[in-house]
Amino acid sequence: MRIPLGLSILLLSMLLGCRGESVPNDITWIETDLVQEELTLSLGYRGAVKPGSAVEPVAALRMGGIPVDNAMVFNSLITTGTAEVLDEEIATVYEPDAGIYGRGSLQIPADSTACLMRFRIVLPDHQGEVVQDVALQGL
Repeated sequence: MRIPLGLSILLLSMLLGCRGESVPNDITWIETDLVQEELTLSLGYRGAVKPGSAVEPVAALRMGGIPVDNAMVFNSLITTGTAEVLDEEIATVYEPDAGIYGRGSLQIPADSTACLMRFRIVLPDHQGEVVQDVALQGL
């Protein structure tokens, strides 16, 4: 049985882990190495921070220097001061190649002049929950 060349290349790339998805390196870290009990977190985003645009929240979590790959990380966009929700909470996905949680998208309102990204992190094995707000700079 002969397998067409295109199909062979596709199968080989899937076996090698090349799915056409790239992990962009354009992360802007807002907070790095924040320590909350045993958890160390770095929080940031991918994308442009401007009114009317979408931004992708990004989080890196470590416990004892080891990446935490089995937490649940949620993000929402809230106003400064009143904590009014501007964009509902979304779940992120762990990206093992980069060791980060991302791939969610929050929409910054077109008339926004200041807002916060809220990170809600549910730790594995019932170790608790951490909530951290970070300001989006550049609006």
